[in-house]
Amino acid sequence: MGVKNIQGNELREKIKIFLDGNFDLIQEDFEKLDSAQRVTFYERILKYAVPVLKSIENIPDVKEDKDFDFRQFSSEDLKTLAKLYEKYGTFEFP
Repeated sequence: MGVKNIQGNELREKIKIFLDGNFDLIQEDFEKLDSAQRVTFYERILKYAVPVLKSIENIPDVKEDKDFDFRQFSSEDLKTLAKLYEKYGTFEFP
């Protein structure tokens, strides 16, 4: 493991400790934001919790296609879809 990797790991750990230690304060500050600011904040941190799909337009509608073939997706796309289904219980995302 190189020096940059070790430093990166140490920095990630320090950031995690900081976020864990200040979560309640961040939650309080979040609740003080107006609705537009909350949406912006939520949108910015969402990418750290939910993988971003490459292009939702290219995903066929399974309900309409009885001969739907999952082989057209890459392994990564299938993993992303599985995680989203696990989180939301549907393929119709908010």
